[in-house]
Amino acid sequence: MSIQLLPIKAGVAVGGSIAAYGLVVIGFRAGAVTPDVVQGIRILISVVPSVLGLLGLVFMRLYNLDRETMSKIQSELKQRTSAN
Repeated sequence: MSIQLLPIKAGVAVGGSIAAYGLVVIGFRAGAVTPDVVQGIRILISVVPSVLGLLGLVFMRLYNLDRETMSKIQSELKQRTSAN
């Protein structure tokens, strides 16, 4: 296994686990699909990702990345690469 595949495999494992836990929370049982379960699945595939996306947007807006900060980051990166 290449180390480059490790993040992909970890992401698949985490994503599958989140989906499985979500189905447990809404009460999904194989072969017994009720209207409540259908509504829960709709919420899992629409509301939850939307809320997480908005939360990510809030964090991105809070991260101040103006020209001054970018210049500082670039100069630090140049110093690191020249030191090696």
